[in-house]
Amino acid sequence: MLSAAIYLLGCQTTGDPKRGGLFSWDEKKAKQRQQVLADKKHKKQNEIAKITQKNTSLERVKRENAISLMEINNTLLKLREEQESLRNQISQLRADNMISEGKLRDLVNRYPWLVFNERKAKHSFFNLDQESLALDTMRDIEKKNKSLVEEILLLIGN
Repeated sequence: MLSAAIYLLGCQTTGDPKRGGLFSWDEKKAKQRQQVLADKKHKKQNEIAKITQKNTSLERVKRENAISLMEINNTLLKLREEQESLRNQISQLRADNMISEGKLRDLVNRYPWLVFNERKAKHSFFNLDQESLALDTMRDIEKKNKSLVEEILLLIGN
């Protein structure tokens, strides 16, 4: 009985020419096997295409974000230059005795960056690599600079 089972197993036909049975391989099974393999290949190609498309989209977003961040950092640099100009104006107002010590202390309390020396100022200003942090910093500096400009204009009588 055992030999009959082995004989029957050896008589099976297969769609894989590498594993032919006693009667070799069956062309119909071979075509089915080829179709299954072609379907798997097509599915994998679709997956690769979707991943490639997603990567392309992410690369585009990355480039856009890098450009946006660069523009924000350039704006921050200009705002910091404006702060330096405002700092110089305050110094000139102080030198010309056009600002009281009390008013100067009030300004320094509200705008602590006014007392930075140049070396500290350079170290405190750096390019930001997170867009949200850069935008928040930019908006904060814009707001403070605008407020200080208005106060300076009031001090000099314009």
